[in-house]
Amino acid sequence: MNLFSIPPAMMTPFSPPRVDIKQLYNKVHENFGHELEALRDYFNIPGLAVLVSKDGNIMYESYKGVANIETKTPMDDTVQFPLGSLTRIFTQMIAEASNHAMGSTSHKYNTSQLLHSLSSATKKPFKQLVRERILDPLEMHSTYFLSDHSKIPISLASPHIVSNDRSVGHIEYGIEEVSGLVSTVRDLHLFDNSLDDLNLAMDPEINFSESEPLNTSDLPWVCQKIHGVRIMWSYGQMDCYGSQFIKIPNRRLTLILLSNSSVLTEASKLHFGNIMNSLFAQCFFKYYVNNSAFYYPEPTIENNKETYDLENKPIDQLLARALALSYKATSSSQDLPRCIHLLGKLFQTHPNYLSYADITLLHTLCQIKEVCYTRKLMPVHRFDKQIVAIARHLLSKDKDNAHINTYLGTFYLRQGRNDLAKQHFSRVVSNLDSVRNWYTGQAMEWMDERMNLY
Repeated sequence: MNLFSIPPAMMTPFSPPRVDIKQLYNKVHENFGHELEALRDYFNIPGLAVLVSKDGNIMYESYKGVANIETKTPMDDTVQFPLGSLTRIFTQMIAEASNHAMGSTSHKYNTSQLLHSLSSATKKPFKQLVRERILDPLEMHSTYFLSDHSKIPISLASPHIVSNDRSVGHIEYGIEEVSGLVSTVRDLHLFDNSLDDLNLAMDPEINFSESEPLNTSDLPWVCQKIHGVRIMWSYGQMDCYGSQFIKIPNRRLTLILLSNSSVLTEASKLHFGNIMNSLFAQCFFKYYVNNSAFYYPEPTIENNKETYDLENKPIDQLLARALALSYKATSSSQDLPRCIHLLGKLFQTHPNYLSYADITLLHTLCQIKEVCYTRKLMPVHRFDKQIVAIARHLLSKDKDNAHINTYLGTFYLRQGRNDLAKQHFSRVVSNLDSVRNWYTGQAMEWMDERMNLY
């Protein structure tokens, strides 16, 4: 007798095991929290405030570490953080609300253009606009502009400089319109809900790019498609503070991270325009965005060590790990060989590196060479072929990119090939009117002082 010949009355209906969704999510929250704590320890970050929300409701909220390493003041929901460039998303919200009322959009504008437009239209100071149109209506009572140097509230997280050790740093006072706001994760949660209510993220004019990551300079939001998922994200970085704000518009899912160390963003090189450079973002995607989250995959970082399961780890996770190791290698001798080992295994396992190479990978490769140079260690030549090939591949798409030309120019300079170095440094300096950052300053210095070419 087979299954198809059994009379219906004799068949027992199959009932799949019941799943307790609440218990399942509790396990996701627990694992997410454990991995965040491991990442905080991995990067030696003093304090971290975390909030995940779905459909306007808080799913996960946690305060890890300390607000001040000297007083050992624990983190809690009252601790405030300078937002740095996250201030720009407030600028855009005011502009978007005004433009929506007039039937137009402004997603294509950068912060400077938005501010000029607001000033001309309202005849009011930016600080007043933010207070009247956002902070007061949303009852964001813990958000303000840190412009008075003489009045530092005790609720403000102390700034920290992080390398091998941690030390108290200094508060960097930003320009109000660009980087002057201070807030908490709970206040930012209120702000996030207002963004969803305005439905700004769903505007059809927003282009969620799947192309090469772009420089995020002066953009309030970066819009990416990652594995088919539309992401809007922004970040803030000051000398001793870091922040990340990630939205999944179609799912009304948000991650907010605030830290009293710049490592949160600095180690991820988010100015290159790819949120997947961040291991913190990767952790969020794994547990809350990807369908595989419920299978509890192995942590990205465990016991402050890296695992090298290259067969089962996505390329973007391996690249983010290598980037993190190259950052840590600048102050930790043990992380340099780890980074070299991981990159070697990566190229061996995935030899078609031009198919996944981007400016971040070029940065990682050049960073480990710079670490060897500055420490007067034996130079690493095994990745020379990849550096040249990746740089030329990227320059074929963007020949005047200041970062890429600086990396390749420095590479040739270290080899004593001044003629080739000059070509790339000259390209950087010749485009100072369109791109100006610390890389262009270094290019000018190298050409002037070291090579006498500028």
